Amino acid sequence: MNRLVEKGWLVAEKRGRAFSYRATHSRQEAEAAAVRSVVRALVEDFGDVAITQFVKELDNLDPNQLARLAKLADEPEEPDDRTL
Repeated sequence: MNRLVEKGWLVAEKRGRAFSYRATHSRQEAEAAAVRSVVRALVEDFGDVAITQFVKELDNLDPNQLARLAKLADEPEEPDDRTL
């Protein structure tokens, strides 16, 4: 738990002789940060091959899902996972 406190994912509060922990980010924020980190690593490691595969996967999506994704892509970017 201390590592998560050091990384800023948890806050520790001393209660008597024990500690109580709570998350500093929502589940949605944590998921977005994890996925962002994985995608960034794939692009750094595999470059054009990774991006090409992502684009090809978009061809397999339902048009409604693709429209929802386009809307999400237009939303302001969330904080970088390196700051979470």
